[in-house]
Amino acid sequence: MDTGDLPAIARVHRAACLVAYRFMGWDHPLDEIEAWYGGKFPGWDFARVAECEGRVVGYLGAAGGLLDDLFIDPAFHRRGIGRTLLQAQLARGIRPVMLEVFEQNAPARSLYEAFGFIVIERFFNAADGAWELRCSLA
Repeated sequence: MDTGDLPAIARVHRAACLVAYRFMGWDHPLDEIEAWYGGKFPGWDFARVAECEGRVVGYLGAAGGLLDDLFIDPAFHRRGIGRTLLQAQLARGIRPVMLEVFEQNAPARSLYEAFGFIVIERFFNAADGAWELRCSLA
């Protein structure tokens, strides 16, 4: 992944969040998302995109043991893309791996639980108005 991928990951992020974050009325425009990722991208030391049918359909961004982002275009769910990206992060051998996931995001929680992540903290994200879970894999 490089900065040239920012428009594609912004598109994937928007598509995924419109579905996964429906419970909190999430709706940010593409230009705002791309600018936000422009600021996040330099902090990642590991980033991967998944391509299918000639386009970016998923991505993962991490900084050391912090799994910062993992999003898959909903049109490409249930194909093992998220699992493959997560396996790439775990193959780095960095432990513990930490992540945060909204409590109501059942599909993401299921993926993380399948890999052995455990909830270590539950907290209210006031900015988004939703409960989040901090998870760890030792």
